[in-house]
Order: sequence, then structure tokens, then C-alpha cells
Amino acid sequence: MKRRIFSVFALLTALVTIATTLSVCVLYYGFYRETVKSGLQDECYALARSVEESQDVPELLRQVGYALGRNTRMTLVGTDGAVLFDSGLAASTLPNHGDREEFMQAREQGFGEATRHSDTLNADTYYYAVALENGNLLRLSRTMNSILDVFFGTVPLILLVLVLSLALSLLLASLLTKMILRPVNEAARQLEGMLTPGEYTEIKTYRELEPFIGKIRALQRQLEEYVRKLKAQKDTVGTITRNMREGLILMDREKNILAINRSAQEMLETPGGMDYTGQNILHLTRSLQLQEALQKVLSENRGLSFDEEDILGGCHRFFVSPAQDERGQLDGIMVFIVDITSEKRAEQVRRDFAANVSHELKTPLTSINGFAEMIETGMLQSSDDIRASCARIHREGSRLIRLIDDIIRLSEIESGSAEEQVAPCSLREIVDEAIASTESPAREKGIKISVSGEDVMLYGRRPMLYELVYNLLDNAIKYNVPKGSVTLSLSQKEERALLQVSDTGIGVPPEHLERIFERFYRVDKSRSKQTGGTGLGLSIVKHIVEYHHGTITLTSKEGEGTTFTVVLPKNGK
Repeated sequence: MKRRIFSVFALLTALVTIATTLSVCVLYYGFYRETVKSGLQDECYALARSVEESQDVPELLRQVGYALGRNTRMTLVGTDGAVLFDSGLAASTLPNHGDREEFMQAREQGFGEATRHSDTLNADTYYYAVALENGNLLRLSRTMNSILDVFFGTVPLILLVLVLSLALSLLLASLLTKMILRPVNEAARQLEGMLTPGEYTEIKTYRELEPFIGKIRALQRQLEEYVRKLKAQKDTVGTITRNMREGLILMDREKNILAINRSAQEMLETPGGMDYTGQNILHLTRSLQLQEALQKVLSENRGLSFDEEDILGGCHRFFVSPAQDERGQLDGIMVFIVDITSEKRAEQVRRDFAANVSHELKTPLTSINGFAEMIETGMLQSSDDIRASCARIHREGSRLIRLIDDIIRLSEIESGSAEEQVAPCSLREIVDEAIASTESPAREKGIKISVSGEDVMLYGRRPMLYELVYNLLDNAIKYNVPKGSVTLSLSQKEERALLQVSDTGIGVPPEHLERIFERFYRVDKSRSKQTGGTGLGLSIVKHIVEYHHGTITLTSKEGEGTTFTVVLPKNGK
């Protein structure tokens, strides 16, 4: 920087000196030309007055010509343009000058001037003519040096000025460079403290450099903000990966772990609190399937997935993908782990549902088909046997219809295609209606039904809510002991309605509690067939509760009874 400032100062001084010299030459040349013209004009008028007063004009002109010198030429022209006298050449040898520009102007307006360039002399000649009283014309001319002659005449002076200016500029440039850079160097030394995050050092320097210092401070703030954002992004990504339910592992090409979240360690059942960063994947897991997948990704540079079950019955899906750089080259491996245990269980439930539906439909159909065949082939002769068989066919057909109706109803609730409208409903009225519908089977078993609590109004689909209460009440009666009791309790807490249905029945064993709401699931299949249940009642109840954004729970003790608790939002949302 110092050398550059020095060079700039020296160069500027030289350029300014040259430009100033040239400008002075041009101005001087203009002044010189005007001085020549003005002096020649004055001399021409003075000579014209002398010629008009003189008795011997040729003698006068010769004497004046000697006095003026060879640089000035005098010419006297008659009225017809013929040259009467010329101080430079013999008049008889000169052609007629009547067509010369300056003489033509002088005849018209009393004076005339012209400038003509001589290629031979490489100079301009200025002509000035005036008209005399007798009609003759007097002209004086003088050769003017060209601007190049003037310039070259001053070359020694210019060179002297240039040398002196350059010498002075070098000295001044050196001094000024040191003076200018002293505060800058001092500011540069102070920048180290200024760039420390959180510290702002006051720097004394040129006022012109304050915007530069301000820019540095602004850049410092931007850098701090950028670092803060990077840290925030890192913390955000770290928070996301730490709290992801899915497992995430990043590895380099040598299978060394670059990053791993907590979920991955939990899924792979590794000891908590250990840092596996920088260690080989073998320190984390010895899964043969994962090792084979990693090797395949490294060799083929394409992703793959596989499922793996653990010893506790859980199932995880591994997505192994290559991490590629901008050129598509393999740079590492990413392993994404998803817990699909619930998905596997749901798939098993679907398979069980299909099997159960087939079984439940096949049983009554087989019975109907068998009795019908017996009647058709005449195996049953007596009217009593035929009536008994027809009654059995009717009973199995009714059971089949109830089963199909329950399946259709469950499908409608799941798909949301039920046509019931949301409206204000009285939970007490729905309970009373369900009690009236189950009065007959309750009376047959000697079951006592009681209701407690206050009425609760809520928004919902009344047919669905009635079906919910009816199924819970019907279930409590079917699986109750003779002369048992069923208690329905109504209450509200804040913006939620609570319904409890308790019975004194056979209860549910602990191992069946988790699956009690599954379709066709029965704790005691033989008892379900005796009661005529389809195995879909509690599944329908659960879907109705979920449809109304509520929850259902149960507590049960085998041999003592069961309590279902339903919580529904009063606003239906």
C-alpha cells in the first residue's frame, strides 16, 4: 500500500506538471497570435496615414521596410489590383492581387484580414489591408510561428520544471505516505481487539476512514449474527434429532459414526450415556443384516431397506442410503430407523379380522346350509323336527344379519360416512332410552340397573351416542352374573361429559385388557356364542368415542366386575 500511494503521488505530480505546461503553451500561443495581429493592425494604420501625407510614397515605403525588417512585408496595390510596391519582391514580377481575400474586404469595408498557411515554411502568415483615400490599398503581412515552434522553444524550461517537480514530488510523496499511513497502521494494530466478539475498541483515525471502520464494525456484527444463526441452526437440528422418534445414524465411508441420536441407541438397545461418535458401527451393533446392507450400499452406491425384529417382539425398519457429494460420489452413509411394531401389529389385526370375519360368517352359513339340506333331502319327516330346524335356520340367519349389520355399521363409523347430524343431545335421555331397550334381557337375568348423577348436554350424533350407551349396557348385562347389578353414572367436568358403566359380572382377565376393543375379540368365545354376540360391540363403541374426539378406558377385576369410563367433549370437538 505504501509503494502504491508513493507511486500515485509521483505520477499525479508528473501528469499535473505536463498538463499545466501544455495548457500554458496553448494559452501563450493564443496570446502571441493576438499580439501579432493587434500590433500589425496598428502599424498598418500608422503607415497608411504616413503614405497619404507623403509626397514620395515609394521612398517612404522603402525606408519603412528597412526599419520593420524582413519579418514584415509591405504591399501597395492600385485600384485595379496591380501591385505598385512590394518590400519583398519586385512589383513587376508579382501577379494581380485584386482577388486576394484581404483586398476584397478592404475595398468593401475599408479594411480586411486573412491568415494563410505556408506548407513550405510550415508557418501561418497574417495579412491586414486598409483602403487609402486615393483608392489604393496598403497591406502589411507578418509570419507567425506555429504552436509547435512555440512548444519546442520552451522544451528546456519544461524539462527543467519536470525534473524539479519529480524530485519534489518524490520527497513529498514519501513524507505524505508516512503521514497518511501512520493512523492507518495504528488502526490496523487495534483491529485485533476490535474483532474479538462482544468487544468494541474505539479507534482514532481519519474522519474519511470512519465509514471503513464502521463497515468493519457492521461486518463484525453480521459475522456474530451469522455465527449465532449457525449455532441456533445447529442447536435446532440437534434438538430435532435428539427428540426424533425415529433413529438417525450418520457414518463416513469407513463406517465410523459421525452422529447418532438417542432414539437410534434406544432402538438398538445400546447402553445409555455412551458417546459413539468416531467409533465404528460394530461398537454400536453387531446386526448381521445391517452390516450386509452397509456393505451393499458402499459397493453399489444406492439405498435399500430391510426389517429386523428384536428379542422383545418389536420390529424396526432400516433405511440405509448413500450420502453423496455434489459430483454424485459416495461421501458417507445415512441410516434411518423406524419403529414399525404398531404397523406390524395392525397388519396382524387386519389378518385376524379377515380370518374372524370368514369364521363368523361360515359358522351360521354352515348351520343354515346343513338344516336346509336335511329338510330338502327328507331326512326330517316329523313336523316338529322340521319346525325346530326352521327355527334354527331363522336364528342363525338373524345372527348372520346382525353380524353383517355390525360390520357395515363399523365401516360407516370408520369412514365417516354416517349421515347423522350433529345436534344438542341429552345424555340422560339417551341413557333412559338404552335402559328401556335392554329392560327385557335384564329382567330375565334379574339384573338391577340404576342411574346416578346429573343430566349433561353435549353436541354429537344422537344415534351414535345411543349405540354407544346401548352396547356398553348390553355388554354389562350379557356378561353379568344372575341377579347382578349395572350402575350408570353421569357427570361433567369443565367442558367434558363423563359416563361410567359398571357391572358386577365376570370381569376381564389382565392379559385380555389390551385387546378387548379389537374386532371379533372375545375373552370367552363359548360364552359369546351362548349370548349371541358378534364380537364387534366394543369395537363399535371405541370408534364412536374416537369419532366424537373422546376417550374410553376400562378397569376390571376377574370375578368382580368391569367399569367402562367414557369422556366426551361437550362441544363435539
